[in-house]
Amino acid sequence: MSCIHSFADLCFKSALMGNNEVVCGYNYIFLQSVSSTNLFAGDLVRSASESQKYFIRAGYQTHGMGQGGSGWESDANMNILVSIVLKPSGILPENQFFITQAVSVGIMSAVGKIIDRNKLAVKWPNDIYYDENKLAGMLISNIISGSDLQWTIIGIGLNVNQTVFPTHVPRPVSLSLITGQVHDIEGLAHEMLCAIDQNLAQISLPAGTEKMEQAYHQSLFRLNKWADFSIGGEVKRAKILGVAPYGLLQIETESGEVESFGFKQIEFL
Repeated sequence: MSCIHSFADLCFKSALMGNNEVVCGYNYIFLQSVSSTNLFAGDLVRSASESQKYFIRAGYQTHGMGQGGSGWESDANMNILVSIVLKPSGILPENQFFITQAVSVGIMSAVGKIIDRNKLAVKWPNDIYYDENKLAGMLISNIISGSDLQWTIIGIGLNVNQTVFPTHVPRPVSLSLITGQVHDIEGLAHEMLCAIDQNLAQISLPAGTEKMEQAYHQSLFRLNKWADFSIGGEVKRAKILGVAPYGLLQIETESGEVESFGFKQIEFL
């Protein structure tokens, strides 16, 4: 099915009516083409009941969305392009970064069965790297009502079988470029969903967040390694210490100062 956003109620309803497969407890919707799985998901939550969970996968996105307003480009039917829709359980709005941690670790768990897990890292806040190259990215939107985290939409792009990328895309890599093999996109997408869902269930438990934080921190890209960063337009030498509460990146400068930064306040060089 092909759906274009603003997207015509008929197309949306047809996708839901045609959905009868369940994967790891999620209603599975496959769209051959869509403007963006996250935009589709945003319309979906306006009609979904709180007990429903959805896993939306697209073969192609005409307007894929990346972090910070950037786009996400992908050749048709070559990569994993998905959105996960759920109502989080036991997560307060101020602790929503736990979701980022759970998803990041879940992606690495699934992909780590195919390639060397020790070469995978999370480039803060939520890009997945293999060595020094970008393998996956995500865009997480949380819908908050008062003190309640009502819905979470988790958009994920994972490079699987694409081997040629636009020149303006910074340092991309795919599973095929790493392994020299063609991989089962749907099977891997389902395995990734199950790993993420297990992690989301874990962080809803009182003792689960500490373990997830530890796994995320240990996987941080350039953890405890001196590197150059751009901070306020100035290049500074620093090393990453970890992630402070609420998802702030914590670094130590060469002068010994410990500072914390939010997204877009610091840039990796």
